[in-house]
Amino acid sequence: MIERCRKAGIPYAPFRYANGDTRRQLLTRAKYILTKHASKWTKLQQWRADIIFEFYPELKRAYDLAMDLTDIFNQKVDKDVA
Repeated sequence: MIERCRKAGIPYAPFRYANGDTRRQLLTRAKYILTKHASKWTKLQQWRADIIFEFYPELKRAYDLAMDLTDIFNQKVDKDVA
């Protein structure tokens, strides 16, 4: 898209999500959100996560699996019970 705009001589205006982030900004900021438990997100991080999970459902599934595994390890139980 950037290349097409350059050839046409028009300024490139990237798509912006509801929170004002471009795709690159959204995914860059997602790295921190996806490593943190949802209970510790701020309201802005929750909004960003909602947008990410809406457009990237694979990330939602991966995040849910990772948090399920984290919850198992955070329990103080025997490994056979977990």
